[in-house]
Amino acid sequence: MDGSVPAKNRRVMMLLNVTLSVFAAASLHVAMPAIGHAFEAAHPGVSVSFDFDGSQVLVTQIEQGAKADVFASADTKNMTAAQSAGVVGPPTVFARNALIIVTPASSPVKIASDLASPSVKVAVCVVSAPCGHYAIDALKAMNIPANIATQEINVEGVMEKVELNEVDAGIVYVSDAATAKRGTIRTIAIPSYDQQPVNYPAAAVKASAQQDLAAKFVTFLTSAPAQAILRRYGFKGI
Repeated sequence: MDGSVPAKNRRVMMLLNVTLSVFAAASLHVAMPAIGHAFEAAHPGVSVSFDFDGSQVLVTQIEQGAKADVFASADTKNMTAAQSAGVVGPPTVFARNALIIVTPASSPVKIASDLASPSVKVAVCVVSAPCGHYAIDALKAMNIPANIATQEINVEGVMEKVELNEVDAGIVYVSDAATAKRGTIRTIAIPSYDQQPVNYPAAAVKASAQQDLAAKFVTFLTSAPAQAILRRYGFKGI
């Protein structure tokens, strides 16, 4: 015996203690870690780390050379920007969402048209963020000239303003409202015909040294276990 390690065992050893870095939209901050744990369970020796922020922020970071293996966006616009910059491969849509109005429990806002009052302070995301351009388009569709008091870099910022009672209302995703602390907010529906479809695509980052593993994670996002997790946290399946 020459003491060499069989090729199959060498491949297994190479996978030990591998970390997959996923850059994901802020609205995925609750669901994604659970998906990461499920992926780790299915791939022994692999750990998944996450960076969450506005999709537009993550695209810029990846373009500037940030080390990421997978990019998961809250819209197709920022994913297309990443593709045009040549930093990601072909995307796969893995989840869907929708907008909703959230208010502090004590807010005077009762219906969507109340947002048109000059005395009502509204929080939305910056327009370069998916939650921002979706919200602005919805307000236009509802013909509501809202008093936008603050524009946050991501949807977590909007939720924080609402939960701290610093604004009278905010526009976020249904999944964010679903994971809010019970009793802290109220919700007001936005008709489906007044908002754009919210699709979440994911893709492997071309500069990743772990292309095969990144591709497996993107595929895993469409699997039954991952889809069940997404639905549990308020997302719609594909």
